[in-house]
Amino acid sequence: MELNLFKVQNVIRSTSMDGQIEGLAIGGRSLGLWNYKVAHDLKGAPERNKLREEPIKGLRFDGQSYLAVDRSNYQDIVDEFYFKLTFRPARPDGVLLFIGDQASTDYAALEIRNGYLTYSFNLGGKTVSLESSETVPMEALTTVEIKRDGRYGEMSVNGQGVGSVTSEGDMEQLSVGTELYIGGYIEDEMPTSEVQDTNFAGNNS
Repeated sequence: MELNLFKVQNVIRSTSMDGQIEGLAIGGRSLGLWNYKVAHDLKGAPERNKLREEPIKGLRFDGQSYLAVDRSNYQDIVDEFYFKLTFRPARPDGVLLFIGDQASTDYAALEIRNGYLTYSFNLGGKTVSLESSETVPMEALTTVEIKRDGRYGEMSVNGQGVGSVTSEGDMEQLSVGTELYIGGYIEDEMPTSEVQDTNFAGNNS
C-alpha cells in the first residue's frame, strides 16, 4: 500500500477490511507496516514475488482488523493529499482508508461498496463522492489513487481516471485528528453515518 499524503482530513463509516497490505508510503516517505500506533487483529501476509527497492512484508486484514498510524510524523494532509493503494479484496464491501475523528464532522474515506470503489470527503458542509464505473475483481490486485487539493478531488483506478468532484462552500481544509486508519475503524465508533460500518477483508500492497 502506498500512501503519498500532502494534506487531508477524512472520516469513514467502516470497521475493518478483509484483505492484505504489503507496503505504505506517506508523502513519498516509505512507512514500514510495523511502524504503527495501534494494530488490531492483524496477520502477516506473504510478499509478492517481485523485486522492489525496500521489500516490506504485507499484512492481511480479516474483516475485524485495522491499523492506526500516527500521521503527525509525516507531511501534513489538511490542505491536500495523494494516496495510492494496491489491494487484493476478499469481499465486496469494506473500508480501505479513513481519516477523521469524533471531534469533527470533516472526513475523507476510501471504501469498497458492493464491489465499487467509493472515494468521499466532507470539509464541514456537504459530502462529495466519486464511484468507479466497474466493480473490482475479488482476490485480484487493483490499484487506486485518490487526490484532494482544497475543495477539489479526483480518483483513478488501474491508471484510468474515474472523474473529479468539487465540494461546495468556502471551506478548503480538512479538520481531523492525528491518526490515519487503514483497513477499517474501531468497532462501533465510526464518526460518520455516511460511511459503511464494515472493515476491509483481504490484502493491501
